[in-house]
Amino acid sequence: MSSSHIEMNPYTNEPYGANFFTLRKMAQTLPMSQRIPQLLDCLKATKVIVVVGETGSGKTTQLPKAISMLTALAAGNFLRVAKRVSQSGLKPDGRTYETVRHGVHVRLTPTTNLDPVSSRNEWVFYNEYHSDGHRKRSIRVVSAIAPELLVSAQPVYWQDVEFLPPGHIKDGLVNVIANMTGKSEEYVRGGMPSTAQ
Repeated sequence: MSSSHIEMNPYTNEPYGANFFTLRKMAQTLPMSQRIPQLLDCLKATKVIVVVGETGSGKTTQLPKAISMLTALAAGNFLRVAKRVSQSGLKPDGRTYETVRHGVHVRLTPTTNLDPVSSRNEWVFYNEYHSDGHRKRSIRVVSAIAPELLVSAQPVYWQDVEFLPPGHIKDGLVNVIANMTGKSEEYVRGGMPSTAQ
């Protein structure tokens, strides 16, 4: 594996150990990880929630991480989002994404422990963007994020789809917002035609 694909710990500038990847994969399977969107909706609605769960379900590890992500999204870091590219002609392994901010294609680093074909990982929030100078761009320190959470965390930004250029990101957001609001995709799009072929 080339050194450009080794995931580095930003605090020590050393490669992460094997234990880090094992723990990260385990965290994604915890029961609390499956309930994060519902818990964040409750927290935004009531400001106080009581979470009860079995020991080891992720109450003290996964919920604070999700609240931090919600805070980052609300603070303006919501542009660090990418959507999986599903167009034919690209690498079919599911590891190619397009960034929302710049619309460039990037690859998940090989050490990213997200299942590249899972529908849960269609949208991701990334912390690190890397370019090797030869048009090879990658994202790392990546967490799957529900697009509904994007829309509900920062509705002013995400529900105004007119600013987005035509493409699969815009079409994906229009679909999500239409499903959330019960309105037609045409209404959400503001009368703009779909770019889907």
